[in-house]
Amino acid sequence: MDTEKISEFIATARTKTGFTQKELADKIGVSDKTISKWETGKSLPDISYYEALCDALNIKVNELLSGEYLTEDVYLEKAETNFVDIIRENDISRKKIFAKLFAGLALFIFALILIAVMSKISLSNIVMGFLDAPTFIIFLFINLGAIIISGRRTLDDILTLLRCISIPTGVLLTFVSFSLFPMNITSINLFWGCIMASLISSVYGLVEYLIVIILSRNLK
Repeated sequence: MDTEKISEFIATARTKTGFTQKELADKIGVSDKTISKWETGKSLPDISYYEALCDALNIKVNELLSGEYLTEDVYLEKAETNFVDIIRENDISRKKIFAKLFAGLALFIFALILIAVMSKISLSNIVMGFLDAPTFIIFLFINLGAIIISGRRTLDDILTLLRCISIPTGVLLTFVSFSLFPMNITSINLFWGCIMASLISSVYGLVEYLIVIILSRNLK
């Protein structure tokens, strides 16, 4: 598929229907930034938005994928070509995402090993210091709940949502953890242990934010 041609066609069709980017975004359930990315060629619409987008722009899916208005005589010819292109594009995109996630995981593991070697602390102790199962599960469910409630479907929209809520979620969980501190702490070690345990959720939020930023930039 010709990304530049499709992007220009979306902009042209939107202008022809009289929608602003914000109005079109509200109509199909995405952000205006997503529409802007579609029209500038930074990304293309996810297949789940084809029907809604085409209905809003009063065009056919085959025309969207072709990046132009089609006449009757070339419509069927373009349909077969576009179908093959969709399958190929989805396969390539899936492989790229898995490759980047694997590379990120490998880099994280390497960083843990490097910290263990330089600090002479066992790797298991470092890992356990950053893992708090209850906090992680709560953090995970808040993120999943936000995605489900928001109705975001494209990876680009989900990453935008996670970028907005990751740090606030971590800070909120930290304050909740602070409020649950036992009032009769007498040991300074126990006090600092509670402080560190409460800050883990903020660390999770920061790590998630950085991961989302990296993924957003690499997937452009």
